[in-house]
Amino acid sequence: MLTAVAPNTLFLLLSTAGGSLRTLAAPMTKTLTADLVSENEQGIAFATIACLQSIGGLISPLLLYSIYSATTSFLPQFTFYFVASMCLIPMGLTSVLQCTWKTTTEYKVINDGRTVQPN
Repeated sequence: MLTAVAPNTLFLLLSTAGGSLRTLAAPMTKTLTADLVSENEQGIAFATIACLQSIGGLISPLLLYSIYSATTSFLPQFTFYFVASMCLIPMGLTSVLQCTWKTTTEYKVINDGRTVQPN
């Protein structure tokens, strides 16, 4: 979104640097998935995530290039607005899950053989 409304080159470069944080999404998704599913189902979950990422990587350039070529005459920034609006879907789903997810108060104690002395 910031790329679409960048008033100058400096702002464009800074928004690109901030956008580089999106590379954290894939490892974070895999980490959270590993915590949510059992050990027997992790392979299925990771395969599903990999398939969805591959499908998205194939479809998104085709879709975005066609949208850009169709809208560049009247609104060149439309593609950026479209991508930003598509990001609202996972943001909304994440917000709903954060608000409705039941947290547990039980914690698993891991004993690694070391003793901890109280202060």
